[in-house]
Amino acid sequence: MKKINFLAVLAAMIFVMQACDNNSTVRPEVNENSSTVKPAVSNTDVLGVILPNTTASGVNRLIMLEDGRKINPVSGIEGFSKKNYGTKLRVSFAEVKSNTDILDVAITSFAEAAEATFSKNEQIALSGKYSGILYYMTSDSSVTYTGKPILLLTESNYSCSLSGDALGGAGLFARHIDNKRIHFVSTTSLPNGANEDLALSGYFNFMASEKYIFIWAKRNGVSIAYNFTKE
Repeated sequence: MKKINFLAVLAAMIFVMQACDNNSTVRPEVNENSSTVKPAVSNTDVLGVILPNTTASGVNRLIMLEDGRKINPVSGIEGFSKKNYGTKLRVSFAEVKSNTDILDVAITSFAEAAEATFSKNEQIALSGKYSGILYYMTSDSSVTYTGKPILLLTESNYSCSLSGDALGGAGLFARHIDNKRIHFVSTTSLPNGANEDLALSGYFNFMASEKYIFIWAKRNGVSIAYNFTKE
């Protein structure tokens, strides 16, 4: 009888222990899609390019970083307001203030990076419709900007609408094997007296992200920059 009672008690204890163990492993359901964790972004040794920025007081410069952020250096780069569009820099910075989509920063270190390649250039599909603006800077650092050209890119064709001094062009385009440049081969004729240096034709350096394409070149002492936003 004692042996039977002992076995009964042992069986009961095992049952209780299993029940407790099952309860302890119960986890509430978690909807993994209920929140998105943004990947951390670095403010140290980040590659970027200087591009024009239109403000109420004229044209200033900012830096578009390879990750798509735009920063405005409020300190740390002497003579920044006269640097050429398209100058590539590696920068480290501390955030000062966020203004809509542009971040004011204090540059803690920087170095020119003329030979650097933007890694996203190879990954981004360029096809689509873009609206933008053309800027050009002469050798005396005076800056002109004009209307809003429209750029259409397919797999191998392009067209850029004529608007003000944005002479546009249309024809074929291809990325260069170095993924630093785009070659535009225009098959259209420019208007009489047009400045060929401003046309979207020939080799241009470029930087691409999911939302932007920045295209620039320097010809005969004039720095040309097309800044396009994807629609």
